[in-house]
Amino acid sequence: VFKIKDKQEIMDIQRYLDNYFQSKDMPFIVGTKVVQNLFSNSDVLQSGKVHFFCDPIQRRPTRSKQGITTGYNATINFCLCVASTLDMPYMNETNQTIDNKYTKNIEPLITVWNGIVKDFGCGGFDISNESYVDAINIKDVNFDGIIGTVTLTSYDA
Repeated sequence: VFKIKDKQEIMDIQRYLDNYFQSKDMPFIVGTKVVQNLFSNSDVLQSGKVHFFCDPIQRRPTRSKQGITTGYNATINFCLCVASTLDMPYMNETNQTIDNKYTKNIEPLITVWNGIVKDFGCGGFDISNESYVDAINIKDVNFDGIIGTVTLTSYDA
């Protein structure tokens, strides 16, 4: 069980994320890369929607000298993505004024990610070790987006 800074009890981080993304009407898929790729080929995909894939979450409790849990760090390795097409250039490699993957897919997802991080902060988590990189043509069904990691810290005491 996670508790946020104002001591309001919330669910385990896995359930918290599931509820959060459900409230945003955003598919949330957790599993190894192989499992994620299988899900990306199934009915889980929803055309036009942003998807949040993540590896199993690494939890690290912090404890007092007496062994009492005083908080948790949860490291989340994620992929925030949308379905794309293979024939679109990444940015401007062709020197043409056509749609590209960066402006159409990746840049808007960076904005979405910044909103998600802000919501995590408003939910009482400290955010650290955040990093992400642009990703194109990922998974079997061809997604574009960002792949990254973030650590959320919650305090019980």
